[in-house]
Amino acid sequence: MADIVQIERIWEALYRPEGTVIRWMAKKRNDVKGDYVTSAKQLLAAANTFDGQADFYIAPNPTTKLAGTRHASRDVSHWSWFFLDIDPVEPNAIPGLAYATYASHLSELVGHLLNPTIIFSGRGIQCWYRLDDRQCDSESRRRYSNTMRWWLHELDRRIGTVAGCKLDTTCSDLPRVMRCPSTINTKTGKRSEIIFMGSENLDLADAMIATVPESELVITVNDSGLTSGMRWQQYFPHLTIKAQDFIITGKEEPGRHEAVWHTARRLAELGADRQQTRAALDYGNADCRPNPLSNDDLEHCLDTAYSHMV
Repeated sequence: MADIVQIERIWEALYRPEGTVIRWMAKKRNDVKGDYVTSAKQLLAAANTFDGQADFYIAPNPTTKLAGTRHASRDVSHWSWFFLDIDPVEPNAIPGLAYATYASHLSELVGHLLNPTIIFSGRGIQCWYRLDDRQCDSESRRRYSNTMRWWLHELDRRIGTVAGCKLDTTCSDLPRVMRCPSTINTKTGKRSEIIFMGSENLDLADAMIATVPESELVITVNDSGLTSGMRWQQYFPHLTIKAQDFIITGKEEPGRHEAVWHTARRLAELGADRQQTRAALDYGNADCRPNPLSNDDLEHCLDTAYSHMV
């Protein structure tokens, strides 16, 4: 069973302005369930409902969305967190050493020491950087998600694989879910736990935004001579090799979610409408056997890809 002390500690760290809730998601293969909670007691009850039976996640950025299984970027009310999700990708990986490398580089690049909450995910290490709670509107949501995207890719470019671990560069969406502390990672059977509780990292959001090239903050449709409304096959020759490979052959872990997100993002940049992008993802996902992504996972990738577009 989940530990009430750890649940209460993470609950107290979450920003929950009036009129907002914290959403959770439980996933077992393609079966996805989700709802919202308004107290640590409710979060503990939800976590224990799925304890050891499904992977249990929370979305730390607050939202006004009450209905449905998942929520989208447009439903997030505040940008409160930046995440580093560090996963082992090689035998004998040392996630703690990888965390130290990524975290120290981030501190050095923004010019001051940072104080993240550190969570063992049951497999790797998650760093949750508490920001100074920026209220969101349609324009700022794009800027905030693009800021996180740029930083994750910049850290990945500078460091790459370290201590047998790699940074998950897809954690740039505002409705991002992260593993809830004190719940079981069903892949490893290990229970996640809080290693260290951090505090608010004042001025981090400003430092991150100031570093990103202005051209990266708002991404517009690529002028390739293609037009919206075409079938996805017409965009295919203009895709990256990575995106083409996913559509043709699918992909299994590690890196499946990132490949799906990359493909959706590239099609969106070329001007493909959401319906055709979904058709292309379905085509590639059919070859992701034995564990294709669920409908909710695909829709979430689409939400993330299209939230970056003007």
